Amino acid sequence: MTLTDCEESACCNSMQPTLDQQESLAIGLALREAVWQAQEQGRLRCGVMECAQLLEIDPFNVMMCVMPVSGPDDVSGIIERTLIEAFCHEYQIRLIKVDSVNKLRKVLEGREGTARAAPSPAETGLPPLVATPNATQVPTSTATPLWELCRCVLVQYPESGEASEEEETVAQHYKKTTVVGHEDNFSAVVALPDD
Repeated sequence: MTLTDCEESACCNSMQPTLDQQESLAIGLALREAVWQAQEQGRLRCGVMECAQLLEIDPFNVMMCVMPVSGPDDVSGIIERTLIEAFCHEYQIRLIKVDSVNKLRKVLEGREGTARAAPSPAETGLPPLVATPNATQVPTSTATPLWELCRCVLVQYPESGEASEEEETVAQHYKKTTVVGHEDNFSAVVALPDD
C-alpha cells in the first residue's frame, strides 16, 4: 500500500483517538468530576442571576466559570455572555468553554445514584429553579429553558484551600491553552463526555 492509497482509504482514519482527542477526553472527564465534586460540596452556582450575585459579592472565591461555547442568539443572551466573559477576564477567573449545552446539562444533573433534590424556594428564599450552594442537583423542569441553568456555571474554591486533582488538571489545561494577555481570545473548547 502506498501513501496515496493509505490517504484515500479508511485505514488511515484509525479507530484509536489521537493524542489531542485523548487529551480532550481526559480534560472533559476531569471537568465533569470537578463539577460533581463542587456540587457535592456545595460550591456550585448555576444560572446567570445566581452567578452574577456571587460575582458581585465574592469574585475572588470563584475558581472557574463554565459556559457552553454557543449561546442564545437573542440580544440579551449575547450581552449576558459578553459581560460574564469580561468580568471573568477582569478578575482573572478561569473561563472554561464546553462543547455542548446538552452535555453540560447532563453533568449538572449529578452523578447517578447520588443526586438529591434541590431545596425548595421557600427553604432558600431564591426564585424557583435556581441552583443553590447547598444543592447537589440542578432542578430539572420541562418548563425551564435549557439556557436558564446552563448559560453560566461557577465553581468556587474549596474551603480547605486545596483543589482536587481534577480541578488542578482543568487549571493546568487552562494555563496551557491560554495566551497571557489574550485571555479574551480563549479558543480551546473542552469536550465533555457523552455519558
